[in-house]
Amino acid sequence: QLKAANDAIVDSIAATLPTATALDLDCPTPAVAWWEINTDVSYLLGAIVYHLTEALRLEERDALVTDLRWVSVRLMSGPSAPAADLAKSYTPRAMSLSRGLSRAAHLLDPTDPPHAVKHILLSRLRDDPSWHNIVAIMQEQSAEPHLVGQWQLPDLPDPAIRRTLTG
Repeated sequence: QLKAANDAIVDSIAATLPTATALDLDCPTPAVAWWEINTDVSYLLGAIVYHLTEALRLEERDALVTDLRWVSVRLMSGPSAPAADLAKSYTPRAMSLSRGLSRAAHLLDPTDPPHAVKHILLSRLRDDPSWHNIVAIMQEQSAEPHLVGQWQLPDLPDPAIRRTLTG
């Protein structure tokens, strides 16, 4: 009955959201644009990954947590929010994004304007071959003002670094 209850929750929320469009045909895309959830309803942002998991919609969950549009929305709550989502998925794609997020977490504090934190993450993922195409598409499609580097960033961490701690 728990699966059925979570299915009902997921279906009722999904009915209010548009269908997701693929950014890159080589990458999994969730069926629903979950990042369009009203951000005033913070419970849903924090719980939809849980409800997808409990409804045993694991492919949908995995596609969602690795979609940079979702990660961008979750970053508004700090880097620990998308990191917690990614920790529920064991796909190579999720692990790759989790590593990139961990290496840049010290740069991803809320900032002014708020959307700039998304572009900071995109700038840090841009040179990663796993994310380069999607980052380029997101930067190209963004209506928000942002900077795009013309060269590789000079301060990228060594791939062996797992996480940067500050303080």
